[in-house]
Amino acid sequence: MREQFRAHKYFAATEEFIDKYDCPAFDPEYDTLAIEFFEPMVMELFARPLDSIYKAAIVKT
Repeated sequence: MREQFRAHKYFAATEEFIDKYDCPAFDPEYDTLAIEFFEPMVMELFARPLDSIYKAAIVKT
């Protein structure tokens, strides 16, 4: 099905992305970190939103 898009200018870049990142995401044997590893980073990111439609509500609380 994807062959219908081979002539598209972004086909090669998309194909590379899929091979590097998307396909390994579905491999149950792929070595990954536990989700707990990322929790401090996510909490830090959301602790100080730079620009968000929710920023005003966060600042009021």
